[in-house]
Amino acid sequence: MPSLKVITPLLGGHYYHLFNKGINYQNVFFNTANYYYFLDLTGKYLNDYVHFLAYCLLPNHFHLIIKIRDEVLHENKIILAEEQIGKIVSNQIRRLFISYSMAINIQEKRTGSLFESKYKRLEIEDDNYLKYAVFYTHYNPE
Repeated sequence: MPSLKVITPLLGGHYYHLFNKGINYQNVFFNTANYYYFLDLTGKYLNDYVHFLAYCLLPNHFHLIIKIRDEVLHENKIILAEEQIGKIVSNQIRRLFISYSMAINIQEKRTGSLFESKYKRLEIEDDNYLKYAVFYTHYNPE
């Protein structure tokens, strides 16, 4: 089983299982439109930087299985350094969570954090765990 990483930086070319839950296990998705909006934002902020292998959105949490690209175009520059790509992706994930949280706070007339403070990530370092992570993510609603 890979180690849980919340401080270790993301790296270009690596696979990850990303997940987070609502603060105090509260819901983060309140209606069908919220799921679609989260997916739209995920595409907006991450499509140019990651490949999506699997995802699961549940009322109070989510899972994403991703592979960060080896090479990205960012601000009209081709970026190859895995650390630099990882920093870009981390920033894009932050932007995704902020955008989604702000919209939900307006919709639900609430304030404060929507998600737990740090999203969790497991680096996927072998094919067996990758297969398991995809299976786990798809069957999580069961």
